[in-house]
Amino acid sequence: MKAPTNFEEKTVVLTGGSRGLGLYAAQALHNRGARVIVGARSRGELNQKIRHIPLDLANLDSIAEFAHTLGDTPIDCLINNAGVLYPPATLVHGCEAHIGINFIGPFALTQMLYPQLTSDGRTVHVTSMVARFVQYNDANVRGFKAYAVSKLANLLFALALAEKDTQHKAIAAHPGYTATQLQHSLKLGRLGNYLIGQPLPCGAKSLIKACTDPGLTSGQLVGPRWVMQLRGNPELLPIYNSASSTETRAALWAFAERVLKLKFNPTG
Repeated sequence: MKAPTNFEEKTVVLTGGSRGLGLYAAQALHNRGARVIVGARSRGELNQKIRHIPLDLANLDSIAEFAHTLGDTPIDCLINNAGVLYPPATLVHGCEAHIGINFIGPFALTQMLYPQLTSDGRTVHVTSMVARFVQYNDANVRGFKAYAVSKLANLLFALALAEKDTQHKAIAAHPGYTATQLQHSLKLGRLGNYLIGQPLPCGAKSLIKACTDPGLTSGQLVGPRWVMQLRGNPELLPIYNSASSTETRAALWAFAERVLKLKFNPTG
């Protein structure tokens, strides 16, 4: 089913919307009539008509303050988009930085905001095609593999959430190889962006589809399929073998709860 062009009267909370994929997704959803609220460390290039609330996913106090500022705002869609590649080699939430920022922080934010999802609300979890090539064993990894594991964790999170809560939808989305500033930290990132990277508006289509398409069901993955999932319009994709184990999903969920010292029960 084709996603609607109109998303009026819907409230979308999107993390990492001050640049890159998130910026384009925020603007596109705003243009469709949605009330978009962006959580990011700075406003960056964000349209002044779009609400910005400071958010640092590496800081639990910042996450709690963001949730407090939102108050009891009903949320139709929460898009966990913010992420990092090759951050400073420090521990975040007691974990390797990629794991802490790309997964543990969004897990905490989702837990805090989940009671505000509307009856037909959904969460969107941004993963990556590289999640196909790693396994989740533990969080004690480094470098690019840690980034890949953190993106696999986001996919596992979406699938676990879909299993635990049958009322709301949890959708995973990957943008293919999209030319963003994120790749500039890679040795050949700029060259890769030039040779095979698709433009930001194309990559953002996956996030928009995952957020707005009423035909999607919980636990699905959307992203481009063309050329090893590097480019193209988003479509339904098979769940990666690396994310197929229910035991692995449960282990990851328990790991996040243990790190954050909380219990996340999506059904109340």
